[in-house]
Amino acid sequence: ATLWRVAPDGRERRDFVRVLDVTGVEVDPATGSVLVLEFFARRVRVLDSAGNPGWSDDATARGPFAAVRVADGWWVADPSTPALLRYTDTGQVAVRDTTYRLPLDVSVDAGGRLWVADGPGGARRSGGGDVDLRVPVVCDRVIALPDGGAWLYRSTDDALLRVDATGNELVSRIVPGVTAVAADPLTPSGLWLLEEPGDAVLRDGAGEEILRRPEPVVPADLAVSADGSVLWIADRAEGLLRVTREGGEVRRARGINAGAWVAVADDPAGAAPGSPAALPR
Repeated sequence: ATLWRVAPDGRERRDFVRVLDVTGVEVDPATGSVLVLEFFARRVRVLDSAGNPGWSDDATARGPFAAVRVADGWWVADPSTPALLRYTDTGQVAVRDTTYRLPLDVSVDAGGRLWVADGPGGARRSGGGDVDLRVPVVCDRVIALPDGGAWLYRSTDDALLRVDATGNELVSRIVPGVTAVAADPLTPSGLWLLEEPGDAVLRDGAGEEILRRPEPVVPADLAVSADGSVLWIADRAEGLLRVTREGGEVRRARGINAGAWVAVADDPAGAAPGSPAALPR
């Protein structure tokens, strides 16, 4: 597989680096540096915005699976250990929390509170000066919300749930076959989802559909620009798609045949907002 850097308009792309068995990429929106999770290689590593190697750790995580960027480092969910790892910007492991059963996803809200989808252990929230919270909802995806709550998705029965900052369930929906989720900057508690049969769907804070973009074919991952105007969709059949919020434009990044992951940087190395790093397979 190859990691690419793509221009904001989707027209230009550059061969970034060769990677193996990747389960995810996460971008630092301020610098454009990329965290790469290599599951079977048991490796977590960082590349700068030009693709140059930064730090690499192949001794701590047994199967890094998901990550999120925070102010001075990264949180990495490692379900194989199982553990939640906090890496500093120099690659040091500052926290190794082994109290999780199966951490599959991790997200952080504007107040610094951390939400973790802990598989059969339910959802957990910590930080921000609050008492740790456990929500007995089995889930494998989580998106933290500005109000301290979260969206939770459980793939075993396609349940999409929204809980508030105290863990109370506010919304419950059945949404079949979700492959990716991303918060929407322009809709309070809004959520973009890639749903079968291949549509990008925006749902509001009540879980109701408010926009649908039937462009993807075999969608794998989704990222939203910081201003909410552009969707980047990694598609296993079409490569990398750039779709405007209102569906007025669809552009395929040249030379990328099968997209698996995508993440967006605000302004990497002087590029305009919305530049993605994409991983095709």
